[in-house]
Amino acid sequence: MKKRDFFSDEETRALATFFPDAECISAHEFVCPLPQPNNSNTNKIIQYQFITFLREPVARAFSHYFYNRERWRKGIIKKDFVEELFPIYFKKTNEQAREISGGRWVYLADMQTYILDRNYNLEAAKNRMKNEFFFVGVTERFEESLIILRRKIREAGINFRIGYFKKNVSLKKKPEPDPETYNMVLAENRRDKELYDYANFLLDEEIKKYQGDFKKDLAVFQKRQKFLSHFAFVDNFAKKAARVCLRFLNKRVYVL
Repeated sequence: MKKRDFFSDEETRALATFFPDAECISAHEFVCPLPQPNNSNTNKIIQYQFITFLREPVARAFSHYFYNRERWRKGIIKKDFVEELFPIYFKKTNEQAREISGGRWVYLADMQTYILDRNYNLEAAKNRMKNEFFFVGVTERFEESLIILRRKIREAGINFRIGYFKKNVSLKKKPEPDPETYNMVLAENRRDKELYDYANFLLDEEIKKYQGDFKKDLAVFQKRQKFLSHFAFVDNFAKKAARVCLRFLNKRVYVL
């Protein structure tokens, strides 16, 4: 079985030790809190600045399912239960995660809480978001979140642009979960739901403190994004072409 897990303290400490000057790290493999580097090799203390987005947990579980189904159809991944109906996929994926992790965590059950606190302590996770994180956003309020993130980064003296192109957008309308399935997923994600609600509360508090006209700035940004969306296909084509070229060059270099 392929090993899928988060970085251990030792692995994370090794990364911080060997790359002490890294300015940004983005990954799904980290959990809080992050350890400091091994001070026998460096005296540097890293002042971690955390940025994260939380997602409504039921929507996250269904997105996980449909995303993997699409990758399975394209032959990118093996089945891993995605050929099953969602309730079976949900159950088997969580059983597999418990086996892989030795019972420490589950993919589709309170995973966001686990990432913020490895003991599933909801209050500790909330406290960490409020007091230790530079920014906490909400996926379902992505553009509102970006306006706040831009302000906070600019206050730190960085001119941050927040334009983006959507990725992995399904052209097919996904079916809504029936009440029984929705409640089943929610029952396994009670802590994540409360954490998600708290993230929305923190975002609302940031909007109240916003210096300027938040609604106007949001409207201007959304209008700009609507214009930029017409060029998304150019961005996607350029990146796909770059990946093909790199694969070709890698083969040529290896042969030479």
